[in-house]
Amino acid sequence: MTPESFKARNHCLKPLSPFGNVLWYYKIFGKVRIWDILPYSWQRNWYDKIVPVFKPQNKRLRKVIPKTWTDISSLIEAVNFEFVKKFYEEEYVDGVVDWEQSGEHHVQFTRWLEETYRYITIHRPKLEKELDAAYPPLRPIEDMFEESDELYKGKKTFKLKEREGTYEELYGEVNRIEQLIVDLDTEVLIEIMKRRQYFWT
Repeated sequence: MTPESFKARNHCLKPLSPFGNVLWYYKIFGKVRIWDILPYSWQRNWYDKIVPVFKPQNKRLRKVIPKTWTDISSLIEAVNFEFVKKFYEEEYVDGVVDWEQSGEHHVQFTRWLEETYRYITIHRPKLEKELDAAYPPLRPIEDMFEESDELYKGKKTFKLKEREGTYEELYGEVNRIEQLIVDLDTEVLIEIMKRRQYFWT
């Protein structure tokens, strides 16, 4: 087959001229858009480079990152958890994809996604409240200090009173809940990485 006969046979492979594009659009929709007479590369530059300046995408994900200083270890959790929340709330619950009919792997992903979303939005905040409540209560300021035998420039001084009870008695429950949160977060983060290819619809 010669190049000429190939082109004649596969005429749809030939790029349409801007004028041909306008005629095609006018025949179907009865009107002409300005985009139909501009080259495709101009359209892509408009949508990929100019529009995002005025209407940036992924605003929700960027809001998770505060403008003040935050440790990267905290950001890793916050951003990845927001990935799950955004996907669940904006893409999964819409019902665009029938996850139950898409294969066993998708069914397993949906079960994991629902459990993880419940953990991030319900169970984890409860654990954080339990953690706050597990700290020993603050003592009144007058009970925190006692008079010291030492003098400073002829004036009496005070020293911090030691709490009653061992460190384990005071902070054992705090450490237990902290470790539980760390372990559960780590498990979720590992699973997010393993299942990252499913986060699209």
